Amino acid sequence: RISELAMHPALGSAQQVRQLTLALCWQLTSQHLTEEHGQRVVNLLLYLSAAMGARGSLRRVAGAGRRSNESETQRDTLHMLFRRLSFMARMPQGGPLKHRLILRWFAGVSKQYTGKQLRSFLVPMLAPAFRLQEQTVTHEEDSLRPEVEELFELLKRRCGTTHFLEAYREVRGQAMLKRSKRKRALALELIVDPEKSAARKRKKNLKKREARKQKVA
Repeated sequence: RISELAMHPALGSAQQVRQLTLALCWQLTSQHLTEEHGQRVVNLLLYLSAAMGARGSLRRVAGAGRRSNESETQRDTLHMLFRRLSFMARMPQGGPLKHRLILRWFAGVSKQYTGKQLRSFLVPMLAPAFRLQEQTVTHEEDSLRPEVEELFELLKRRCGTTHFLEAYREVRGQAMLKRSKRKRALALELIVDPEKSAARKRKKNLKKREARKQKVA
């Protein structure tokens, strides 16, 4: 039972759990990451997220509602884990495999917690998923769309459509604001440094041609 495993001495202190969590996250950025190793990392992170939730629940029951410093640290580590993986999923390093593994963790952890508990993590989960849904860089990343849609449907069921849509609108608004700022910056660059702007366009066009070749292949 997860409640028994959560209190297992092998997990160590909250600080040790935090260090282990960070080390596992960084493994997902390795150039030598494989599907098999990545899935083991995801499984371990799912175990840790379940254990952190169980530890916090057990301490609240034992303490009649009073939160110890230990349970506060567990909660902070869980929030850190969501933020870290959300940030990593928005970065191109690691490619489609890393993105797919993080989406799996989001889906897995969504089944561990109640809808009410998940609501505070909706934005960190939706932000990278929205980005993957909106941007297709390579044919491989295009294959992530079904997994993104599955995650959206799962979060709707777990958190409720109203809470999901509120978070989705927040994420979309932030993305549109960043896009608008980027367009203004590029327009200014065209005036201030036309050579740099032209080089950027050539690089972008080359990337599009390579993506089309991959789709044809």
